[in-house]
Amino acid sequence: MTNLAIHNNPLPPQSLGEQQQSWGYGQLFAILIRRKWWVISVFAGTIATTVVLTLRSTPIYQSATQLLIESSYSSVKGSSKDDFIEPNYQIDLATQLNVLKSSEILQRAVDKLRTDYPTISVKEIGSNLQVQPVYAQSESGKKNAQTKILLASYSSIDAIKTQKVLDAVLAVYQSYNLEQQQKRIQQGLEIINRKLPEVRGSVIEAEKALEAFRQANDVIDPQKESESMTAALSNLTAQRESLKAEIAQARANLAIARQQLPASPSATLATSAVNQSEEIDSLKTQRQQLELELASKRQELTEAHPALRELEQQLAQVNQLLTAEINRVAGGNGTSSPELAAPVNVTANELGLIQTITQLEQEVSSKQARDVSLTQTQEQLEQELKRYPALMAQYSRLQPEVLARRTTLEKLLDAKEELSLEIAKGGFNWEIVEPPQPGVLVSPNIKQNLLIGIISGLFFGGLAAFIREALDDKVRRPAELNEQLSLPVLGTVPQIGPLGSRDFPLALPFRNDSKLETEQTEGPEIFQWRPLREAMDLIYTNIQLLNSQRPHQSLMITSALSGEGKSTLAIGLAISASRVDQRVLVIDADMRKPRLHHIFNLSNEQGLSTLLEGGLSENEMFSIPQWVYMRWEDSLITAEEVDGRLQSPLSDLNIDVITSGPVQTDPVKLLTVDNIKQIIDVYRDSYDLILVDSPPVLGLVDAISVGYGCDGVVMVARVDQVKRSDLNRAVDTLSKLNVIGIIANGVNEAALQYYS
Repeated sequence: MTNLAIHNNPLPPQSLGEQQQSWGYGQLFAILIRRKWWVISVFAGTIATTVVLTLRSTPIYQSATQLLIESSYSSVKGSSKDDFIEPNYQIDLATQLNVLKSSEILQRAVDKLRTDYPTISVKEIGSNLQVQPVYAQSESGKKNAQTKILLASYSSIDAIKTQKVLDAVLAVYQSYNLEQQQKRIQQGLEIINRKLPEVRGSVIEAEKALEAFRQANDVIDPQKESESMTAALSNLTAQRESLKAEIAQARANLAIARQQLPASPSATLATSAVNQSEEIDSLKTQRQQLELELASKRQELTEAHPALRELEQQLAQVNQLLTAEINRVAGGNGTSSPELAAPVNVTANELGLIQTITQLEQEVSSKQARDVSLTQTQEQLEQELKRYPALMAQYSRLQPEVLARRTTLEKLLDAKEELSLEIAKGGFNWEIVEPPQPGVLVSPNIKQNLLIGIISGLFFGGLAAFIREALDDKVRRPAELNEQLSLPVLGTVPQIGPLGSRDFPLALPFRNDSKLETEQTEGPEIFQWRPLREAMDLIYTNIQLLNSQRPHQSLMITSALSGEGKSTLAIGLAISASRVDQRVLVIDADMRKPRLHHIFNLSNEQGLSTLLEGGLSENEMFSIPQWVYMRWEDSLITAEEVDGRLQSPLSDLNIDVITSGPVQTDPVKLLTVDNIKQIIDVYRDSYDLILVDSPPVLGLVDAISVGYGCDGVVMVARVDQVKRSDLNRAVDTLSKLNVIGIIANGVNEAALQYYS
């Protein structure tokens, strides 16, 4: 059996709408093809109108010239003379454009041209004269900086006239500018001569005030002197800081040296001097001899003996002399140190330390004296600086005034010299880069007009096509069903072409295959076309999945109007259900225009009308359905090659059909709700699916009665045929029934290429 693509849930309206709602290029192209006659008609009319207007238009000639707006007297930007001439003296292209088209220039040109063209006027020249700046272009064609060149062009029906008008305008323009430039220069020179005496006097006055200030305060430039004094003060501060550090270091070294000496330096020096004195050595020898002699006599004599008294006196005299000599040699330090008389040795290292201490003491003393001197100088500088702020403020007022007045005087003198040179030069003509030539034909431009006509024709033709499409009430795309109705789209049925065209299943948008012969499109053999079969399988699966726990057993297939494919859909769904081993019954409930007996070539002597008239037993009712047997190509997967061609294996399909029966004069009496329900209930247990092919909804009541007797209703809408208004009316009519969804029929599916 054919493998069906099973979805978990059928597509709801929103899902399919989201997939098909966006407009693509293919849909736009399809609209243009569908409305091709509108596009062609509007396009042809636009081209014809363009051609007629072009042929009837008057020839126009145009001459052009280029003028360089840069005179010989133009100075460098920022020149001193620019301040004494009117602002419009500068080369301003915008100003020159206005001057060139001013009434004064044009009137002078009219006066020059009056001889050749008596009727020419200022208005005529002004309306046909175009002046615009010329821009430099890069290699890519983009505009860059604006140049100093003006492009003047004049249009007229006379080619020679265009040249003469431009010549006259340029000549008048040059003459006018020459007059204006001379006038401006003379005015500027007069202004300078009036200002010079006043500016000179102001310069002298400012210089005298500055000179008096310098003499009164004995300064030249307070700012510079203040900066110099501030730098000196900063240098003194740095010197003092350095000197303080040196004094601290010297004192530290002095303390270390003093700690290394055993005695004080003065005592050590005194001891050294005493030890080196020969007189003291002699007195020490005498004292030693007397002490020895006195000690010897005391052993022999008593204390009161005169000899002892005499020796004691001699010893006392020697001690006195020794003390006096020690004091003399030690510099007065010996009186408090009688021990100096004792022999003491002073080393060379101690003498070196004594010398170092002496030098450090002298260094500390000299640095302290220098620090005092620097302190005094610093105080003097600080005192002097206190008067400079006022001096600088006064100098700042006087000096700029002198400079400003000198600058003004220099500018006046420079401007006077420049203007005098400009007057001496004389020539102030603008340069004509490209002289005017006889005019060339510019209108009508056949190629340009034709191109505009083509573009306009395509645009308005497309616009007309889309407007006509917008006014069209027919459904053109399956997505419009989602937009128009609140019903889910259960699937789409591809557009069915003639039997001979099914070898090429791709449907083109300009093919009008919606109106096909019945015998070509409604026979069971059309379902051998694989795209149609797959579409029916998918629709059947989606219907079953709408209520998977309790599938719909009886369904009515209907549409808004006739000819939308109800019978085809009913047969297709029956085949799809039969292929999955479902027992299927198809009932033709269209008792006005029945079709199923024609499609299956069945007898219509007995059918639905017979059942509705009643009076039949149950066995007789079960004899009414007619059995339809078909040999079916099941699948290409198991196809076998026979005589060089692939042939699929055949399978059997069984479908029961109840035709409409004999035609009734008043079907409404038979198609009642109770009758339909009773008939369906009779066959409900014998079949898995009952499909009822009903009449269309609009204009008839038959479909409503049939729908009440079924579990659900499925609508069919043929794309490019059914109108939105008809669909809305049909849905409103069936609003009380269980309408489970809608199917789009006759869709051009690009995906059908897969099956080719």
